[in-house]
Amino acid sequence: MDVKNVIQRKIKGSSVSIKLLVIGFLLFLFLPATFMIQELVSERENRQDDAIHEVSSKWGQKQTIAGPILSIPYMTKGLEKYAYFSPERLDINAEVQTEVRSRGMYDVPLYSGDFKLSGNFTKPDWGALGVTENSVLWDKAFISLGIPDMKGVQERVKIDWQGESNFMNSGTKVKSLKSGTMVSINTSPEIHNYDFSLKLNLNGSTNLSFMPLGKTTNVRLKSDWINPSFMGAFLPTEHLIDEKGFEANWKVLDINRNFPQQWKETDGIYLESRMDGFGVDWYQPVDLYQQTDRSAKYAIVVIMLVFLVFFLSEVTSANRIHPLQYLMIGFALIIFYTLLLSFAEYVRFAYAYLISSTAIVSMITLYSKSVLKSWRLAMTNGTVLVFLYLFIYVLLQMDDFTLLIGSLGLFFILSAAMYSTRNINWYGVRE
Repeated sequence: MDVKNVIQRKIKGSSVSIKLLVIGFLLFLFLPATFMIQELVSERENRQDDAIHEVSSKWGQKQTIAGPILSIPYMTKGLEKYAYFSPERLDINAEVQTEVRSRGMYDVPLYSGDFKLSGNFTKPDWGALGVTENSVLWDKAFISLGIPDMKGVQERVKIDWQGESNFMNSGTKVKSLKSGTMVSINTSPEIHNYDFSLKLNLNGSTNLSFMPLGKTTNVRLKSDWINPSFMGAFLPTEHLIDEKGFEANWKVLDINRNFPQQWKETDGIYLESRMDGFGVDWYQPVDLYQQTDRSAKYAIVVIMLVFLVFFLSEVTSANRIHPLQYLMIGFALIIFYTLLLSFAEYVRFAYAYLISSTAIVSMITLYSKSVLKSWRLAMTNGTVLVFLYLFIYVLLQMDDFTLLIGSLGLFFILSAAMYSTRNINWYGVRE
């Protein structure tokens, strides 16, 4: 064998290895860019949260209705302490109207609801609390209702207690509640049952939830919102969703929750920090930031596969692709995500994805024609890119099977690449 040919073959084989190392280095350089895209998505999402907070802070923020709670003080070791009691039965009927207000480009779902709370309390079991009934200060009892954002209260809250009507005042002495309303009421050791009812007109935004304080808690919620997302510790026992809105019913027993029917202030129970609440998120059907962030997680995989396709086009043709040209192709693939995010803030995500992917596929296909001097190779590369974007879009629409479909897809893509290159002599590819 001619020594000169052997040397040339080794040099040409080495050039392929060097090109692969360069491509690997370029992939490494694009890793920070993919992280920057995710940071950009987070920054835009934070701006949306700021817009929601700005609007809701003036209208009413997320609301959690907790109560009513009966509070009765007692004396122990010369100090006045409180014991708290939940209703035996708590019925909540709510009718909620919604509207969407805009802050810049962002939409903020708001609601205004009429709430009717009714039920009854039974005589406290002081023995279970380790308190003697003689130490109870019956004349200092009061009722509290927990409301996180009192700015949302539109009318004075009026409670009917044992046939007597009183307006509730701002503030609460219940340590379990951060804010709310309260009123003094009449209690007596001779009375074994207390009936109550109250009406509440309340504004809020993005979320409405309830605490299951009753030994039996029944909640009926009706709204004109057509895209509810039921959340919390309990799902509705019944619900109906149609083009007019939704209606949902919950029934929760005391045994279902994780706090007692009665407790003392020294027990350290804080209702607003517990996970026993349930209710509804006024869910926006398209969370563009979540979908954009999910698509950006595949960015490095897309760049790697596209580089692989271009490298195979290079080694099977007479044309060579400079590392700078690989770099520009990679930047084009990164720009796809900024285009997607920008358009998705103004149009539906599906349209934004179609516009952005079409722009990038067209640009890279035309660039391939200029670089490879072949429409056949350019159209092949463009077709592969279309398949990749279509495949990722399908993954974005799946929640339960994303990992399975994604893994299978990558398996078949790699299998196809291995099959198509099985006969290439990598040491003599330059010949």
